[in-house]
Amino acid sequence: MTKKILFISGIDFKEKSIQVIRKTPEAYVHRGWDVHYLVLRDVSKRGNYFYEKPLNPSGVKVFRYHFFFSYLLNVIPIQILRTIANKIISYIGVYQLLFHAIRLIRNNEYCVLYGYEHIGTRTVSLLKFFGKARNCITVSRFQGTWLALYYKSKRYLKLLLNVDFYLAMRFKSDLCIMTDDGTQGDFIMRKIQPKHPDFRFWVNGVDFSSTNNDFCNQIKANYNLENKISLISVSRLESWKRVDRVINIVNQFCKKNPNLKHKLVYLVVGEGIDRPRLEQLVNDLDLRKQIKFVGAIPNDKVPNYLKVCKVFMSFYDLSNVGNPLLEAMRMNKVIMTLSNGDTSKWISHKKTGFIYNPKEGFYDEVADDLALLVKDDDLIRNVTSKLLKFSEEKLWTWEERFNEEVKIVESKLKC
Repeated sequence: MTKKILFISGIDFKEKSIQVIRKTPEAYVHRGWDVHYLVLRDVSKRGNYFYEKPLNPSGVKVFRYHFFFSYLLNVIPIQILRTIANKIISYIGVYQLLFHAIRLIRNNEYCVLYGYEHIGTRTVSLLKFFGKARNCITVSRFQGTWLALYYKSKRYLKLLLNVDFYLAMRFKSDLCIMTDDGTQGDFIMRKIQPKHPDFRFWVNGVDFSSTNNDFCNQIKANYNLENKISLISVSRLESWKRVDRVINIVNQFCKKNPNLKHKLVYLVVGEGIDRPRLEQLVNDLDLRKQIKFVGAIPNDKVPNYLKVCKVFMSFYDLSNVGNPLLEAMRMNKVIMTLSNGDTSKWISHKKTGFIYNPKEGFYDEVADDLALLVKDDDLIRNVTSKLLKFSEEKLWTWEERFNEEVKIVESKLKC
């Protein structure tokens, strides 16, 4: 009999970012599972899906519904009220998912109930509480967490407001997987549930990406990258991703090195609600010739943009060890980033990249190092050669990552 799994999630699939959401159910399909995916979609214009079309991965049977009342986020004018409303909507979403999950369980014999992120995991915990998870393996899956930062910085109000994440991490599933994305999820998991029966702290996989020479040449021509020090960032355009920091670094570089101003181009790959503010900042600083907004790009096209650029920039508030940075490592780019979270486990200053203290004024330092890169090709070669060796030793492919997960899940099966 075919093994059947039900994923439950408040995060929908995306074509242009967060690959792991789609790749996880696809991995089970490729290994012969019958995969059902129950998901709620945020339909507001302030969320992360307004620029994405609904996506149904091949072989995955998707049951998609909308968060109740998410349209209210479009009309609430004050940020604090939107935050409260969003939290209430997510709490209601758990019970929406619970209702639909119970209906699916009545008509299907699932071997595994897989809670994806805090909304999905809390739903699975309620299914188990109400006796709907008999003979099922339960999995809780987290992409990272802000809780370690809030705990270490004693931001107790933030911890209180995120009690839903705490409750999800308290759930004693048969298997808990936390992404090692630099946010120190292992630290907070040891605080919340030190005796979880099976906790895994894994980095995401990164494949060796193929590129198209003709498309790469087209990108170079479109943005005039030939013989330039070309920078790139790849992220959703949200405030905490801090693309504004890179813009200010470019501004500082141009002020300090007016004779090199024409040698620098920065491609901003991504889309999001922060784009108008960032574009206004570029206009205010008169950097339209240096900074180009590319928009959202499908995941399979992103490697082409990485290939034609020399320096990958990532200056997030929380942690920078997301898939864009790992992909840049795999493609052997010069990486400039901040030493927050566990980023320093991956990047060593002037060895495998450039990493800066976020608590000090680092714009000048980054600008000076960019000027060095313009003048010193040997520095680029030395850094990228060490990064290549490091990434070969430390990075999984997606196949290796999911082979490990599915092997463990199958070893626990009761049906």
